[in-house]
Amino acid sequence: MMKFAVKPAQPQDIVRGRALPYHLYLADRTPLAFRGQIINEPDRIDILHRCGWRQIGGDERLPTAGISGLEAKPPVHPASQDAIGMQMAPRELAPLCDAEILVADDMPPTQKAIVRLLYRFGVGAVLLASSGGQAITQFFQHRPHLVLLDVDMPGRDGLGALRQIKEWSPSTFVALVTGVATRDNLKEAKALGVDDFLVKPISGAGLKKILDLYCLGIH
Repeated sequence: MMKFAVKPAQPQDIVRGRALPYHLYLADRTPLAFRGQIINEPDRIDILHRCGWRQIGGDERLPTAGISGLEAKPPVHPASQDAIGMQMAPRELAPLCDAEILVADDMPPTQKAIVRLLYRFGVGAVLLASSGGQAITQFFQHRPHLVLLDVDMPGRDGLGALRQIKEWSPSTFVALVTGVATRDNLKEAKALGVDDFLVKPISGAGLKKILDLYCLGIH
């Protein structure tokens, strides 16, 4: 796990339509955007202005896979500050054949099972994450239409990721994936705005129920 100090980024360094001069993180070192990346959306620029942190010293090395959204393993530390109170512009819902779905689970067999079923049901594209921190990075980068979050993941867990995603995008459909959910977890998830739950072991019927609920919002 990478350990480094961070300081607030300078808003004048973050300009719409220009390549970023350095990597940007939340205060807990969860990556948000990457050096050389060009961001054109005003809402994401605003979040980076208000909540972007940069590394102090060092060469700011970060796996380039973090940009692709498939195999990244960003650093995760106990959260000290989230992008609270800033929202992304709502994204228009897409039919399943065009929908982008984020699957966050630290167990490869579960990931594979969900991905296999999603493609069987005809979804357009699937993004992967194996921690809550990665899920936040992926969401900021890609703004998927639907998110499936495992509750128990290393670093920031599914509830932590749910909290941040719903702060940014309350209208995004987010389901928690869980094997054994405590009453407190269920209560917290509902308070954070979770849309539904997918119970392990994963079944086609359970996942189809989630997708059907998402599709109801399109009509």
